Amino acid sequence: MKKRFLSMMMVTILALSVVMMGSVTCFAEEAAAEEAEISINIDELEEVTFIMTSPLPTVNMMGYAAQQTAVYIEELSGGKMKVDFHPGGELCSETEDLQYVADGSTDMCQCMPTYFKEYIPTFNYAGNQLGGSRAATDFSRWLYMENEETAAIVNEEFEAYGVKLIGIVSAPENGFCSKKEIKGWDDLQGLMLGTGAFVSTFQALGLDVQQITVTDTYESLSRGVIDLASAGFATIYANKYYEICPNILEMNVANGTIPIFMNLDKWNSLSPAAQEVVTLAAKKALDDEIAFQAGQNQQCIDAVTEIGGTVNYMTDADKIKFVRQVYLGNYKDYYPSAEAIGRGEQFDTLALAAIEKLGLDITLDELKAQLN
Repeated sequence: MKKRFLSMMMVTILALSVVMMGSVTCFAEEAAAEEAEISINIDELEEVTFIMTSPLPTVNMMGYAAQQTAVYIEELSGGKMKVDFHPGGELCSETEDLQYVADGSTDMCQCMPTYFKEYIPTFNYAGNQLGGSRAATDFSRWLYMENEETAAIVNEEFEAYGVKLIGIVSAPENGFCSKKEIKGWDDLQGLMLGTGAFVSTFQALGLDVQQITVTDTYESLSRGVIDLASAGFATIYANKYYEICPNILEMNVANGTIPIFMNLDKWNSLSPAAQEVVTLAAKKALDDEIAFQAGQNQQCIDAVTEIGGTVNYMTDADKIKFVRQVYLGNYKDYYPSAEAIGRGEQFDTLALAAIEKLGLDITLDELKAQLN
C-alpha cells in the first residue's frame, strides 16, 4: 500500500495552549449561539461509505469521540452515508493514520498531533487551555476553522498535504496525583514529578522532572522513583494511580485538541449537503465526548474519596502561571521550524490572533526573546 511522505515540512499552527478567564465564558456563549437547528435534506445526499481509522480504543474518550463521529454521520444522513470504522490501530499504525488518508488508502482518520509532528510540527500547540475540554475545543475550532485569517493559514497547510480538517475533539484534562496532599505549585516544590509532556514547562516553573511514559508510571510511583505524576482524573482512574497516590490536584487544563481529517479529494467529491453532515457529526460527537469524560472524572473522584484521599482544584492564578509558560516555551520550540521553511510570518500572524482572542498579556517581542 503506497504511502506518501512530503519532501517539505509544513507548519500549521501556533494555537496556543491557553485560555484566560473571561475567554472561557466568551467561547461558551459563542458555542451556545451556534445551537440553532440545521436542516439536512436527506434526498440531496449521495450514497457513500467512508473508511475511517483511529489509533485509540473506544473506551478512551478520544476514541469514543471518533466512534460517535461515525455514528452521527450515518444517523444524520438517514443511513445513506456509512462509515467503516476501525479503532485501536487495527487497520494501520498510529503513525500511519494521516498518511493513509493523504494517499487515499483510507478516507477519514482521527490522528494524534504528535504522530505527524515531523510533517506539521506546530499543530501540537493546539488546545492546552484554561477552562477544560469544552473551552479548549471551542477555541481550537475558532482558530483553525472559523476565523477567516487563521483558518486560511491552516487550510493552506493541510490541503497541501492532501487532507481536509473536518472536526476537532478534545484530549483529557490534566492534573496531578501525589502521595501527599497538594493544592498548588508551592506544594510541588522538592517532589520528583513524572510526566510525558510539558517537561520544559514544568522545569521552568521550578519543578524536578523525570520524563516517563504512561506504561511506566504506575511502577515508578510504587517504587518511589517519582513522588507524583502528571495526569487528569480519567487517566488516574483508568491506570489506577490513585491506589498509590490518592491525592489529586486537578488543573482543568485540557492536554490538547485532536483533529479529524478527510482525504481532500474525497471531501471535494461530496455534495454540500454531505459535507454538512460530516462537519455536524464531528460537532455532535464532541458533546458526547464531554459527557463521557465527565462520567470518567466522577468515577475517579468516587474511588479516591472511598479510600480517604483528597481532591483539590488548582487556583486560577496557578493555572495562568502554567499556560503562560507553555505559550512561551512552545514558541521557542516550534517557531524555528516555521522560519526554516519560509512560514515564520504566517506563524506569527496566527500566534498574534490567538493572543488577542485569549486576552494574553504577551507581546511579539516577548515571544521573539524566547529564541535568544
